[in-house]
Amino acid sequence: MKKILCISHSCGLHGAEQVLIAAINILIEAGCKVWVVLPSIAQENELKNELINIIGKEHILLLPYRSAGKSLVRTKLVELYNIYAVLFLRNFIRTNSIDVIYSNTSVNILGAQLARLTKTKHIWHFHEPVSSLYGWKDSLKNLYRKFINKQPCKIIFISNKQQKDWEQTLAVHLPSAIIYNPVAPFILPANTNPHKCLRIGFAGHFEQRKNISLLINAFLKFHQSYHDSELWLCGVKDEEERQRLQSQYTDNSNILFIIHTKDMGTFYRELDIFALPSFSETMPLVSIEAMRAGVCVLQTTESGLSEIYENGKECFFLSPTDESAWVSAFKKCTDNTFRTTIAENGRRKTQSNDFNGQFKQKILNTICES
Repeated sequence: MKKILCISHSCGLHGAEQVLIAAINILIEAGCKVWVVLPSIAQENELKNELINIIGKEHILLLPYRSAGKSLVRTKLVELYNIYAVLFLRNFIRTNSIDVIYSNTSVNILGAQLARLTKTKHIWHFHEPVSSLYGWKDSLKNLYRKFINKQPCKIIFISNKQQKDWEQTLAVHLPSAIIYNPVAPFILPANTNPHKCLRIGFAGHFEQRKNISLLINAFLKFHQSYHDSELWLCGVKDEEERQRLQSQYTDNSNILFIIHTKDMGTFYRELDIFALPSFSETMPLVSIEAMRAGVCVLQTTESGLSEIYENGKECFFLSPTDESAWVSAFKKCTDNTFRTTIAENGRRKTQSNDFNGQFKQKILNTICES
């Protein structure tokens, strides 16, 4: 029976944490014994509450530690801040005969610190591309080379493009595996009947890299010619924030801000088009899930999804800096037959890839291999 110590970079319940939960469920089903370390300094509790139902309170460890990034000086300070957690977990690993440390996200360096000290096998799941939008600085290169080369470490990348970019940046060959993320198991099929208004939707954090301003501007230009259209922006934290954002568009009731929901299947059913214009993504689950739900997807060129989907056949890849291209794509997709064909092609391609089956097998092979 393998004993796994998982380390999460946060206590939220976003993309990387959802993948962590999926991996934990697979490991438990395979007979592994799993503990999860969470940062005690975090304000969110969604992940902790979810884990209590899966592994119980006794297998959750709350310790003070932080994530790296933004500068070399800050990251060195984070290393010092994490020392208490490292020393505590060193004893925990020895006492419980831990076989593998499994860390999520490239900014989560606690597992790397711990593996360097204990010589325990370390599986490091990178979700981020090499980008300053995720806190990466070139000054961190030497530190990351040491983390990876001076311990038994293997990196999980979630796209071939991401792997190539990291290896070029660090100028080293990285022991690694490519594992595409799993998708939500239950996604309702999209409504094949067009809505009264053509509905364009977005889901995600309202942060700079998501490039929401381009999406809004492109929609406003499109809406001048196509009045029966709406833009639904899902991801608002609470009602107070929703009202504040909505008040900025009181003259345009066709732009709606929606509070974040876990029921993404229902959200996708309300859309005709899903749009993701981010400046940087790795393998955005929202796009994959929207395609699986049968929604026509327009997405950024700045991700690894072109490894799987064909532009103009199963979705559209558009530059996050070319606003006119997004307007033109919206116009093309007003044709119901054209839009439905793209959506159906995307749905079939997504189903044929068996993301969840491949994720299960590769996670077990990577983490549990002797």
